Amino acid sequence: MTIKLRRLAVGPMIGAALALTACSGAAERDERPTAGEPAELPIFDELVESLTAADRPTADELKTTIEEELVGTTTGLDAETQDAFLDCISQGLVDSDLSDDPLAKAANNEYGTDDERAEFEDVVTEVSTACVDEAIY
Repeated sequence: MTIKLRRLAVGPMIGAALALTACSGAAERDERPTAGEPAELPIFDELVESLTAADRPTADELKTTIEEELVGTTTGLDAETQDAFLDCISQGLVDSDLSDDPLAKAANNEYGTDDERAEFEDVVTEVSTACVDEAIY
């Protein structure tokens, strides 16, 4: 008789547990991506972006690139004045409002899009004009 009472008591408990589970939403569709579908991981996406974003080059890196471009070119400046002039230009580019990407491209002798190149040339003109006064006069 006690076994029948236990069976009778367990039945409603299981029924109540199933009813509560259904009401809690636990049986709702799993929102995980299916196989082959990319998962949305904003933290991972930010990490990948930060690791692949172009770093802002240093003034020394830009100066080296400029010097490489000037090889075989006569600037008409003595070595000391030319060095000061190139230091000024490269530091001016680093301090400019140009974003890291066009500066990184310039440091690698890359030109980017026409718009990036035009913007870069405008900044170079502005910076070099200011450096003429500083380094030469």
